Amino acid sequence: MMAAMGVILLVKHAQASHEGHAEGGLTALGRQQARRLGGAMSANGVDPDIVATGTLPRHRETVDAMTAGAVDTLEDEGWNGVDTLHVLSRLEPSFGDAEPTREEFQAWTEQAFLRWASGEHDSDYDEPFRDFTRRVARAKLGLVARMGPDASAVVVTSGGPIAWIATALWAGWGPEQLCTPLAASWSRLSAVVVDSSVTKVALAPRGLSLVSFNDHSHLERTSLTAPT
Repeated sequence: MMAAMGVILLVKHAQASHEGHAEGGLTALGRQQARRLGGAMSANGVDPDIVATGTLPRHRETVDAMTAGAVDTLEDEGWNGVDTLHVLSRLEPSFGDAEPTREEFQAWTEQAFLRWASGEHDSDYDEPFRDFTRRVARAKLGLVARMGPDASAVVVTSGGPIAWIATALWAGWGPEQLCTPLAASWSRLSAVVVDSSVTKVALAPRGLSLVSFNDHSHLERTSLTAPT
């Protein structure tokens, strides 16, 4: 007989306005994405015991659009994303005041996040990468502590926490270990987490395991938006 197994579905918030700014709510397309996801979950029989979110408007609005505001949520700021504008502000762009090309902007963004995650400049940041990874780990463990062995949870969060949980589970990382060796892997995963995508984590007696990452099969091609 198979042992009971719980499931955590990590949902990246749908497309938000004010790119890079945590206070931005959803766009019209974002609300459409979230409604599509809610419909797909309902059609697949997803009926979570717990719905958790971060504390940002884009998180709450995603849940509301997915469920028509019909569920109670457990808010935890541990599920909030990275302060992108703060991280970018700590690295002078190579293109100066000129309008960058998309490639130049992407390269600068990647360099800024790798600088943040390197652990070599922690005093420059309000929340160093080390503290971010431990915050997300605490949120994850707090959620698991509330779940029974065969319970299910949906967590609406941001791309950074999802990418870190995926990276940590894949690498077998624990909070007592250094996170900097995994920084590059986290950065690559974080850059591809699609708006309203779903990452599935199984909760079994032996611990958590990554089942799937960044599933966005509920989206039509015209409603697919790049990570922000």
